[in-house]
Amino acid sequence: MLLSFVSVAAVILTFMVPCEGTGHAVVTLRKYKNPSHRMYNNKCCDHRFLNFGRCYPCDAYFKLCVGQSVSGSSTRSCNIGRSETGVVGDRDDHAFNIRRAFSFNTFQGAITIRVEVWDKDKYTSDDYVGCPSITLRSLTPGTYGNPFQKSLTLTDRGVTIALDLQVYCDKNYYGPSCSAKCVPRDDSSGHYTCDNQGRKVCRRHWYGMSCTRSCIPRDDPSNGHFNCDKEGNKICLSRWEGPSCKRCVTNWFGSRCSTYCVAQDSDEQGHYKCRLVDGAKECLPSWFGNECRAQCIPRDDDSGHYSCAHDGSKACLLGWYGENCTVFCVPQIDDQLGNYTCDNEGNMVCWDGVPRFDANCSLTCLVDEKPTAEQITYNCTEEGVKECHPSWYGLECAEYCVPHNNTVHGHYTCDERDGSKVCLKGWEGKNCRYPSQEWVFTIE
Repeated sequence: MLLSFVSVAAVILTFMVPCEGTGHAVVTLRKYKNPSHRMYNNKCCDHRFLNFGRCYPCDAYFKLCVGQSVSGSSTRSCNIGRSETGVVGDRDDHAFNIRRAFSFNTFQGAITIRVEVWDKDKYTSDDYVGCPSITLRSLTPGTYGNPFQKSLTLTDRGVTIALDLQVYCDKNYYGPSCSAKCVPRDDSSGHYTCDNQGRKVCRRHWYGMSCTRSCIPRDDPSNGHFNCDKEGNKICLSRWEGPSCKRCVTNWFGSRCSTYCVAQDSDEQGHYKCRLVDGAKECLPSWFGNECRAQCIPRDDDSGHYSCAHDGSKACLLGWYGENCTVFCVPQIDDQLGNYTCDNEGNMVCWDGVPRFDANCSLTCLVDEKPTAEQITYNCTEEGVKECHPSWYGLECAEYCVPHNNTVHGHYTCDERDGSKVCLKGWEGKNCRYPSQEWVFTIE
């Protein structure tokens, strides 16, 4: 006898009740079809008039059984769970969303789903329609946030049921049997997340079995210069050593340990030690030059008077000249002491730039470096005395005078001392051009 139609919405309203366990299998019935409207024994589900006429749809409801077994085998047990729905309707062609969730403690590897279909009768016992089933072997559950999912279609004697299956480990449980427990944390007990096998995955900069050892790679003077191994131990960068990798390894120096230096004390390699700050070569006493191979010992005695320059050359003390700084010379500007400077060898060089005329250049006689014809007024004797050219007179040979006795130039001779004009007898005036009064009177 037909049952009154029951609202599908009322039947499929379900929710998942929290259960103990380490994992869940969730079955969601999606579709049901029985186009022949017949039961397992091939009889019609219902007739309009007793047992005559065409078949009418079943008043279908479902008994769901979910069981598990060792991977590779099937089971008829409902050891994961069982559930029964209400009547979904009397059309034998339904789409719905009936969701059932079942918990399990340990997953064994294979899962079997059986859906018994029954025809609800009001006055007689319910009739068995069919039991589509399926076994999934070697199934691995997903994680709580990423479950295993599969859409399945089950058939049996003309009955078709479509469903979705989800299998996953509960939150904080992992692995093929959902038996590996791992609770992510970030506190004093550990700093890690979990992978899909339940293994601890240390958060950034944390290391060790429980991720309790901190190590942050560094490369700066304050914190050190190192990377971290998988246990969180500091691994010094190249050329660094020490507990925090702040010290250069042997023979390397500088703020970046980038200068190589090995102390030496041999004529072949040099004579130096290495400056701790930057590895620069510091010459040993008495050694100089870039490679500290030039030896120089400062002196101030009869064997020499000098200090030592950076390259090891001798730097003569003030007043001393020559290869070994044994020649003494002090420049002078004095009529008595002399008028000279000193060349690189300590020889006196007269200030005027010409050869000296006595031991200390106290006498000088200069000829113009680039004289004109009018400027050549004298020669210098070996004694440094000026010898005036003809017609030039005076201490500097700067007075020009040529004797004349004619009305054009005058009537005079030249004074040998200073070149002044000396009028001939009977003549006077600046150029001796005028007859003297006495001479004029005598003629008359």
